[in-house]
Amino acid sequence: MRGVRKPVVAIDYKGDIIGAYDSILQAARINGSNPDNIYKAIQKKTFHRKVRWMYEEEYRDYWMSGRTDELRNSYKQWKQEVAMKRRDAMTEETRKSRAQKVSAARKAYLKEHPESMVKRTRRVLCVTTGEKFDSVTDFARRYGMHISNVSHAIRSGHRAKGMVVKYL
Repeated sequence: MRGVRKPVVAIDYKGDIIGAYDSILQAARINGSNPDNIYKAIQKKTFHRKVRWMYEEEYRDYWMSGRTDELRNSYKQWKQEVAMKRRDAMTEETRKSRAQKVSAARKAYLKEHPESMVKRTRRVLCVTTGEKFDSVTDFARRYGMHISNVSHAIRSGHRAKGMVVKYL
């Protein structure tokens, strides 16, 4: 079916069209890409350059049946799904050998870069109660909060569970 020009569309992670083109070749020229990559993305229903590609008639079918929400999918989610499928297809032996290789690489890195082992915590003062904590984590555990909420409160000057908290 080579040689037949079919209109294609580029779809963002929200499922909206961000580009419509007369052909794969035109889409490739405008976006500085290889037409084969766009063609493969259409055939495999995957992404190319973090954009989902499909023929216009296929998108029109989704739109007419009110199913464009099915096209909502971020590139990150898709990559995660691909990685999970790849992991599930591995044998137990392959997983173990891969884990050993990763562990060895991590150890080698830490040996070469011991400064990365330094604990990166900052002491915290609860101004309201006068208590001092070794880290945001300790404060969050003591008052049953999420670490990111405490950190955000400190940085923005807001209160955390009604208490004023700051870094020492």
